Amino acid sequence: IKNPLTPMRMAAQLLLRARSENDPRADAVADRLARTVEAQTDELARIADDFRQFAGTPSRARDRVGIDDCLRGVANAAEGLFAAGALRVLLEPGAGAACVLVDAHEMRRVFVNLLQNAAQAKPGGATVRISSSVDGNFAQVRVADDGPGLDAAVRERLFEPYFTTKSSGTGLGLAICRRIVEAHGGRIRLDRSGSDGSEFLLELPLAH
Repeated sequence: IKNPLTPMRMAAQLLLRARSENDPRADAVADRLARTVEAQTDELARIADDFRQFAGTPSRARDRVGIDDCLRGVANAAEGLFAAGALRVLLEPGAGAACVLVDAHEMRRVFVNLLQNAAQAKPGGATVRISSSVDGNFAQVRVADDGPGLDAAVRERLFEPYFTTKSSGTGLGLAICRRIVEAHGGRIRLDRSGSDGSEFLLELPLAH
């Protein structure tokens, strides 16, 4: 919580000083303060939502959803969620008519979190390949990025609550992802990670 509060406090102090010194740039500083407050309160809301999601037991509206249709929705949403050039999503749907019984909103959160992690791991522009298939009674989804990979020590703690390698955030993103997937009877794990990128494997039971 301190991370979003610090820039707001600094911007407010700059505005107070500009006003007291009759600085002609005071209006510009006020505009900067407004933008800072807007951005950082969004961040505070996200933090609060992460804690609520992790600590609570949300009600789930499960529906029969085609896994490939779900992934197409995620890929389309990614175009609006990420700045131009920040992320390129390659979709390889291979599950056919296979369906899963899930809360579509929660599953979208899982995939968006994985995409956000990939974009943050490679700020210059990441490419993520999302592919699907069916293995026995499970639908499988692989999310592979072309980032720098993860150290062994990081891989061991990846799904631990509050563990993060970032300077901001709660460290709850992947812990929430695992909780959501397991609540749907599925599994999620880091399948591989190296200098050519990382790949997550997500499995969900088929809806028969």
